[in-house]
Formats: sequence, structure tokens, C-alpha cells
Amino acid sequence: MTMKIKPKDKFLASALRLFNEKWFENTSTASICEDAWYTSWAMFFHFKTKNELLDQLYISIKKKSSEYIIRNISDDLSVDDKVREILKLWFNYYLNNYEEFVFMKSFSESKHISRIAKEEIGMELNMFYKMLDDWKSKWLFISEDSNFIHTWINWMVYYFVEYVKNNKETSVDKCLDFIMRSILNK
Repeated sequence: MTMKIKPKDKFLASALRLFNEKWFENTSTASICEDAWYTSWAMFFHFKTKNELLDQLYISIKKKSSEYIIRNISDDLSVDDKVREILKLWFNYYLNNYEEFVFMKSFSESKHISRIAKEEIGMELNMFYKMLDDWKSKWLFISEDSNFIHTWINWMVYYFVEYVKNNKETSVDKCLDFIMRSILNK
């Protein structure tokens, strides 16, 4: 049985592809509609503006990657192993969903992502911030602001994913070792 792709999902997929190729400012709503094979009326039925489409794309990717990590992480790991496994899952998610990675790297700090979308994702990330705070309180992590640590980890993951993708001889584990040395209090 063939699963039918919903129009909203087609718009998100087209926007992802076109925003990565042409950037936000150079992508018209008409080109998104043409790529998705739907009318502008259909697009504006699902998204009031191109910015709302961008926000929904940003939120959906963040949620999918977080859900992937949560679904695949074991609770029976030591803190060091859990941190490493979370990072490894995050790496693998982006290596296997490279278009989404390119989008997130390009747009995570974009002025076009609304404050509301960033706040919604901030609420989603509260679980990760609570884990960071807990690990810091036990002197397992470097003594820095959790937002700073999260930003540092994001930056390293974004650049290391690209590095691994372009340098096949470099392993994810080598990158993870480097990240772990930089954030653990050892």
C-alpha cells in the first residue's frame, strides 16, 4: 500500500530543498508551490506566510532529531556513556538526514526564525538543559552556563558532522572523543 504524502509535508520538503539551494530570501512562495506541485492557495491554507513555513520546518526538524535521540537512548548508561551516546545519536541523525543538517546549520541562528519558534524549541530542549545542570551539579561537566555548553556542543557537532561527511577517513568516534574532552570535568 502506497502512503500518500500530505500537502503540508510536501511544502516542508520543497522548502527544505529550496532554502538549502537558494537561501530564504531567494526562494519565492511560487517556487515552493511549483516544486511541491500545489497551488499557492494550498500553501497559504497550511502556512500564513513563508516565515511561518520556515518556522514550522525548523521546529519539525528539531523535534524529529530530539525524538530520534530520546527513542534510541538507553537509561542504563553511566553519565559519560549517556552523553557520548546522545552525541553519537545526534551525529548519526544528521549524517543520515544531511539536508536537514544543512538547513539547521544555516538557519539555527537566522533572523528569519521567529522568537516564538525559538521559544518552542527552547521548551523542547529543557530536558537536555536539566540533564546538563544535573551533571554540572555533580561536577561531571565543566563549570559553565548550560546555555553556553549547549551552544558549544551545537557548534562542534555542526562542524564535525560536515567534517566527517567530507573526510571519510575521520570517524565519528574521534570527533566524539574531542567533544567529550572539552565538556567533561576531568
